[in-house]
Amino acid sequence: MLKKVCIGRYFYDNRSVDMNDYLCKLQDIDWLRSNQENWLGRAIKSDGRINNNEEAAILTCAKIKQLIGIPLSKEEKTKEQQLTEMNHK
Repeated sequence: MLKKVCIGRYFYDNRSVDMNDYLCKLQDIDWLRSNQENWLGRAIKSDGRINNNEEAAILTCAKIKQLIGIPLSKEEKTKEQQLTEMNHK
């Protein structure tokens, strides 16, 4: 399932897209654990520990794709919606 949503798969499926236009944006991402806006509930649990399950990988990948301007897959959009709903409860 995860191979359907990773960034590399997007470039593989969309070979006409110049990946350099997107990959250069990775350097602008704040990768610090303290960046809770991007990583809390995705790569980082509320206790500050790394979240290493499949859902966390999907959500983290989705956030990275959003930050560099790659469209989300249907599964990623669904997971994002679920995270948003969970955060607003």
